[in-house]
Amino acid sequence: MSDERWILTEDRLPEAEGTSVWYFFEYTGVSAGAYLGLDDMMGLPGFGGHKGFLLGDVTHWQPRGDGEAAPLAPASVMRELPVDDPRRVRWAAAGGI
Repeated sequence: MSDERWILTEDRLPEAEGTSVWYFFEYTGVSAGAYLGLDDMMGLPGFGGHKGFLLGDVTHWQPRGDGEAAPLAPASVMRELPVDDPRRVRWAAAGGI
């Protein structure tokens, strides 16, 4: 999967709640889940999946097709990490890189 498919949440969000997506948060890596919409109280975008949900923490997302393998973490994020950064190991263990 190409980094070109990743969309910054600050640029655009999925059009509809319940949209199947891959989403990225630097502490958990790439996750499969759905867009939950904007929070009523704070107006922050929510994303959730089997790992739980995140409110305002997801930095990147992309549409997810049925049976699609997990994409790599966004290259723009990976370039910023030192080679020995422990998050690289954590993301690899989770199947995200």
